[in-house]
Amino acid sequence: MRKQLLLLLPLLLLQSVFLCPNVKSQQVSDQINIVGINNVVISDFRFNISCDTGVYAENCNNLTIANCTFEDSCSFGIYLYNVSNVIIFNNIIDAYYEPMLIHTCTNVIVTYNTLKDGSEQFQIYNSRNIVFHHNNIFNDEYSTHPTNDYPRVSNTTCTWDDGDGEGNYWSDYAERYPNATNNGLVWNTPYQIDPDDVDGREHYDIHPLVNDPTLPTRPKLRIFKPRLCILVKFGIIEWW
Repeated sequence: MRKQLLLLLPLLLLQSVFLCPNVKSQQVSDQINIVGINNVVISDFRFNISCDTGVYAENCNNLTIANCTFEDSCSFGIYLYNVSNVIIFNNIIDAYYEPMLIHTCTNVIVTYNTLKDGSEQFQIYNSRNIVFHHNNIFNDEYSTHPTNDYPRVSNTTCTWDDGDGEGNYWSDYAERYPNATNNGLVWNTPYQIDPDDVDGREHYDIHPLVNDPTLPTRPKLRIFKPRLCILVKFGIIEWW
């Protein structure tokens, strides 16, 4: 029996949920809120909305956000608070204010995303075990570092490369480090993530990429098989 629920109502009783559009890259006119729910996959949406956030998640575990596009009509693209075991993979986030905010989270893997800044770049606060590599980070090309546009990282432990000598692409790298050289793959001078570095943790991408990383032919992304499948259609959630 198929049931329906308004998109913004809390899904408090659902476990192992796969949020998928009725058609690939379907546009969504409301934000998706995931609060107090575990084992959720959000995939293949196009967020074209004039509201605060594309995806907001709070107090949950095992969350995957993959293959989505967040257009610049969103204030925030992805906002996570107190979430554990997260995969953010192959998304294009062009929010007009801030593409991604991670606050008080643990075990978050952010790979193969494009993050464009509006007023500010991504921010990560009070979080542990963040893995961040092979992302395209486009800082405002009309500004000079440091400005409000650069990423903010505070009281957080991060790994900024894949462990095999490849980090992230930073669009303003050549502007900030005009004397750096490269081997065609990575630059020889580390990229400082947050020039303010207010907590003294010295966040650097040791292996900044020369070119935009391309998605691997067979990306290593494991998505669990859900017990529920949810289709978002015309602002309505359907499940069975």
